[in-house]
Amino acid sequence: MSANTPSPPGFPAAYVRYALSLIFLVAVFNVCDRTIMSVLVPEIRADLGLTDRHLGILMGPAFAVVHVVAGLPIARLADRASRRTIIAAGLFAWSLLTIAQGLARSFPQLLAARMGVGIGEAAGSPPSHSLLADYASPEKRARALSVLQIGALCGTGLGMVLGGWVNEVWGWRAAFVVVGVPGLALAVLVFATLREPPRGISDGLAAAPEPARETALGAALHLLRTPTYAWMLAGVCAAGIVVIGRSAWEPTFLREVYGMGSADAGLTYFLISPLPSAVGTLGGAWLVDSLGKRDLRWYFWTPALANVVTVPLSLAFLLWPETHTLAGVPVAFFFSVLMSIVAAGAMPAILAMGQSLAPPRMRAFSAALWSMLFTFVGMGLGPLFVGDLTERLRPAYAEQAVRYALAVGSVVPFLATGLLAAAARTVREDVLRAKQA
Repeated sequence: MSANTPSPPGFPAAYVRYALSLIFLVAVFNVCDRTIMSVLVPEIRADLGLTDRHLGILMGPAFAVVHVVAGLPIARLADRASRRTIIAAGLFAWSLLTIAQGLARSFPQLLAARMGVGIGEAAGSPPSHSLLADYASPEKRARALSVLQIGALCGTGLGMVLGGWVNEVWGWRAAFVVVGVPGLALAVLVFATLREPPRGISDGLAAAPEPARETALGAALHLLRTPTYAWMLAGVCAAGIVVIGRSAWEPTFLREVYGMGSADAGLTYFLISPLPSAVGTLGGAWLVDSLGKRDLRWYFWTPALANVVTVPLSLAFLLWPETHTLAGVPVAFFFSVLMSIVAAGAMPAILAMGQSLAPPRMRAFSAALWSMLFTFVGMGLGPLFVGDLTERLRPAYAEQAVRYALAVGSVVPFLATGLLAAAARTVREDVLRAKQA
């Protein structure tokens, strides 16, 4: 958020920047702790005697199902109670359970700890969305909310790079402990220093609206009866299958197809995916806020076009021969960089619309509904689909199996394009209706 963005009453600009920094760090650990397992797959598989199907369950449904079940009621609570307290409590819990994953001695123990992380992390993102929506005016909302997306990308990179390095030096168990401990300290800092702006203040409301009386089911039905929101939800869920499936299995792809160790794979993944994605997020946030001033439909036209472009770039990255290099760098990696920039540029628009389509007292729940279902469908189906298909293809293709499994799923964004384009048809009327509510 730019320095000249008006601060909510009672909060100087310097404090707003501090608050955004805290929320950014929460987003970093929210994603780091859930994705670090991706770079540790071969070691966990060998140590605990697991299959790729087991790992697909751990990286997918074990997290996603409980994440959604816990997330919606927690988000509904965040629309009524202290968002700061909910974030701090969730961060402390999921950090502790991340450490517990490193202590697991069997598949059931690791499964239980992984499910606990899913419950704890449900308290991170939705209240953060709601807070940021109150810190930024609607025309700058995509840029403010991009803090969460960039934090998520940094968290993915931190998990891959730090996790891969710690794994090579001290083992996979130590990697979980190293990323879990800082979250405990951050939770205390959030609880002690983070304050909340009045709800709805960024939309020009003179006073915070009364708490919505709907139950979680009632709030969900209210949002799902909004045509734009329903189409958006379907579109992001379709996109999530390939986005999360790729992030879960791409480090294994680098290790098995390119023959990298965990440290090299983690660093390479950071350089060709999260780092360029951060650039794409910043560019996409600026672009969609600029275009959205002229026509709100650009908030959906932009991600729809981005999903089309990612398909050929993804296939080129996965299928380009690993022996072809340019200046010593595999040619395929350049396609990954381009794909990451384009794909990440789509997300700020969704983040902004997830808030603008909801009344102020439903914004945490709105963020939970679309992001939890994005996680549920994407993480529930993506990693499991790739893991199961890899297991089926391995007898015929050996270490190349993960390459073809990822390629099969990379065409799903075509479906997301049609759904997001449909959302653009009614966005102007539905945003106005949300403001009036």
